[in-house]
Amino acid sequence: MLHSGPELNKAGSIKTSIPQKLKFNYSDFREVDSCNFYVTFEAKNRKDDQIYSIRVLDLDSDFVHQSYSFAASLFIKENLYLAARIGDPSALMIEDFTMEDKLLAFVYKPLVPFSTLVEQSKVDVEKMLKDLLKEVDYLYERIEPTVEIRLDASSITVWKNKFMLTGWNGLYGDISPINSNSLLPKGQKHKAQSIFEVAKLAGKLYRGDEQELTDLKTMKAQRSHGLLLNSIIESLTADEEMKELLKKLLSIDETVRLSALDKLKGETEAAPQQQTSLICSSISN
Repeated sequence: MLHSGPELNKAGSIKTSIPQKLKFNYSDFREVDSCNFYVTFEAKNRKDDQIYSIRVLDLDSDFVHQSYSFAASLFIKENLYLAARIGDPSALMIEDFTMEDKLLAFVYKPLVPFSTLVEQSKVDVEKMLKDLLKEVDYLYERIEPTVEIRLDASSITVWKNKFMLTGWNGLYGDISPINSNSLLPKGQKHKAQSIFEVAKLAGKLYRGDEQELTDLKTMKAQRSHGLLLNSIIESLTADEEMKELLKKLLSIDETVRLSALDKLKGETEAAPQQQTSLICSSISN
C-alpha cells in the first residue's frame, strides 16, 4: 500500500509536492527551511526510524516557473557541490535521489539550519567566516554569479561545523552596487560586496551593532566610514587577530577586501602542504 505524505499549505508547514517514492519511504514530513526554488524537510525513514533532511525542488516557485531547465540544473549543481563539500560519502543518501516527471529531491543525513545554531548561540564564528569566504571565492570563480551574495538564515547550511552557502538561485539577478565608482570588473566588484556581507554577518555574531554594520555598507565618505568602522571593530567580542581581519574585510576599499581573501586563501592552502611535508620528513627519518 502506498503511504501518502502530507501536502499542506504554508500554514500547515508544507507547501510543495513531495515525490511518491519519498512518501513511501519516509513519514512525518516537516518543513524546516526554504528558499525561492526549493524546500527542505525533515522526515522519518520508515526502515530505520531515523530523521533525514530532504530537499525538494519547489515547482510552485516563480524561479522554477520562469525557467524549469535552468532552475533544475542549478538545484542539481548545488546539491552535488554540497555533497562534495560535506566530504562524507555516507551523508548523501544516493539511493533516495528522486526524479519523478519534473520533481527532483535529494536526501541527506540531518543538515542543521543555520538559524538553529544562531538561536542556540552555538555558532563557531571564526570557522563560519573562513568557510563562507571559501564558498564566496569558489562561487565567483566557478559559478560566476551576476550579483552579490545575499546572506540570510536560509542561505547557509551546516554539517558537523562546516558552513556552506546554499540557495544558489539568489546568485542571479540585478542589484545596485555598493560603490558605483568602483573600477573593478563587475564579477570582482560583486565578489568584494559578498566578502563584505560575510564579514558583516560575522561582526553581528561578535556582538557588533547591526544598524551600524548596515550603515557602514552604504557609506561612501572614506573618513566617515573609517571612523564608524574603527568604532565597530573596537566593540566586537573577537580576539585582536580576528578584529584585524574583519577590519580589512569591511574596508571601504574593495581591493583591500579581495586582498584579504587572497591572503586567507593562501594561508589555508599552505597549511595542508606544510602538514604533508612534516609527515614525509618523519617517514624519511
